[in-house]
Amino acid sequence: AEDLRAQQPGRPVTVGADGTLLVHADESGLRQVLGNLVANVRTHTPADVPVRLGLEREDGTVRLCVADQGPGLAEEDAARIFDRFFRAGGGAGSGLGMAIVQGVVAAHGGDVAVRTAPGAGLEVTVTLPTR
Repeated sequence: AEDLRAQQPGRPVTVGADGTLLVHADESGLRQVLGNLVANVRTHTPADVPVRLGLEREDGTVRLCVADQGPGLAEEDAARIFDRFFRAGGGAGSGLGMAIVQGVVAAHGGDVAVRTAPGAGLEVTVTLPTR
């Protein structure tokens, strides 16, 4: 959140967390996941679009949610978001960010889900086991 606020000071960022949450995971891998998710927000939404970052505990898992109120994705683009080198609408970036997110999360026994619709923003939820 601090990186996003520093790089785009006009962007509204809301952060919510259920206290201290612990997962057994590689710290650098999780930093990469969060960094890629935040980079997608920076790259693919206008700088004044609100972003919500959330962490919560649920049934032996920790869920990280990054949600924006940007342009969202078409259904066919959402279906390919984890494909290597895929760039929605031919947009900016390498097309590797979300594939890396999925790979790191899977290596930790977790899951990544995306909810989106054109004009309705994008919400990415990473679910990781606590053990």
